[in-house]
Amino acid sequence: MKPAIALSNPVEQCVTFYWDETPGTYLGYRFIEGQPELSDQPATGHDRQPAAPVASPPPVPGGSYEPPASLAWNRAWQSAYQEQNRLAAVQLSFRLSPDGTAYALSQEQEGAIQRELFFQPFDQGMRMWLRLTSRQAIRGVYCLQQCLRCTGMYNAEWRQAIAHTPFLSELDMQAMGNANGTLTYARRDGGWLGFPVQHVVYPTHVEMPDAAVIPGGRVDHGLIVRESPRRSSAPQAYWQRVAPDSTWEQIACGMYWERTVSISNRHPADCLHANIDLGPLEAGESRTVQGAIYYIEGSKDDLLEMWRKDFSSSG
Repeated sequence: MKPAIALSNPVEQCVTFYWDETPGTYLGYRFIEGQPELSDQPATGHDRQPAAPVASPPPVPGGSYEPPASLAWNRAWQSAYQEQNRLAAVQLSFRLSPDGTAYALSQEQEGAIQRELFFQPFDQGMRMWLRLTSRQAIRGVYCLQQCLRCTGMYNAEWRQAIAHTPFLSELDMQAMGNANGTLTYARRDGGWLGFPVQHVVYPTHVEMPDAAVIPGGRVDHGLIVRESPRRSSAPQAYWQRVAPDSTWEQIACGMYWERTVSISNRHPADCLHANIDLGPLEAGESRTVQGAIYYIEGSKDDLLEMWRKDFSSSG
């Protein structure tokens, strides 16, 4: 079932993906997090990373649109937004289209840097395009961090208005008795690598200039996945707390972006991160990368097969 989208926190630059069929379950996505990582020298090896066939993003919606009434809608969410404070560091606008697509435009440094993000729902999640345009030349690396949020019941209350997936929340699982449990995975040497509980960054095989050696080692590419426990393997009391009245056996979600240089987890925010490189660029030039969020009933292996159909890879 296709997700719908709303702007859930303009200050934190967050959107939310939600489903009419499952009120109370929704994923968060922060499309501006932290400051860009910059270098005077370009990275290499992007051409060896999985990529999707080139496709144009959906058209920019015109005007504003109010979505149909939904039990899943949160009163704090918005279907259209335009920053009114001209002194704000990020001038953000957001528009939702009647066909379910959405567009976010962020302008910084008085319009010298422009980021455009296009969202297009599909049955297994959300397809995305990120376009960076700069008035000045970018000679080397320009990395932007993208953040997928799987907030649960034990996260801060303000985060629960952006995301609420307790069955995908490591913080919830750990707070309920499995202190060393992980739900986060990436691909290494053609198999699954489970993340440790603590925050860790795994680089891909993109070569970054002057990069420090990271003890955790490299992963095959930028696919990062959360997978819930199987209903048959966790205590019934756990499911009554995190997924009451649900009938599915397992849920998996994941994120992938082209030109990903590293992926990471983050606690206590229950986030998955992809650090993607959009440099170098000549003055006035643009670069567009494609990505996807997956959310399925099934396992991480099921998600991997869907991802392989979208992004060429042998991993």
